[in-house]
Amino acid sequence: MTRNEPTAPSVRPSAAAQGRDVVGPCLLAVLATIAVVAQVGAPVQTIAVFAFLPIWPGLAILGPLAWLTPMQRWVFGAAASVAVEMFIAEALSYAGHFSAATGVVLVAVVTVAAALLSFAWRFSPSRGRGHPSGG
Repeated sequence: MTRNEPTAPSVRPSAAAQGRDVVGPCLLAVLATIAVVAQVGAPVQTIAVFAFLPIWPGLAILGPLAWLTPMQRWVFGAAASVAVEMFIAEALSYAGHFSAATGVVLVAVVTVAAALLSFAWRFSPSRGRGHPSGG
């Protein structure tokens, strides 16, 4: 590469964006779980669950993949969400304990765990980086 060639922009998310990657999934997971467990009513419950299930579980799982572009993150996040939800639904079905409320609670638990593990992984000193900026 010569000196005059422009360098590619970094796709590494900022510290604020990385914080949103943890707070967003966790917050929506808790709201959806409360709405389902407390049976708050059809409109609120439907909005809470449909705001959470389509994309946020997958975004929490994809958290450590900082090299993904925003569009890739959303596409792969939706695919990962469907995969996690189908795996949990199948496991509950095979166990003979399938219910929508149990499924939402288990997806919320997996989402919160993935988001927190992702957050811990980003700031892990064993990665050779003490902070998310990579320095």
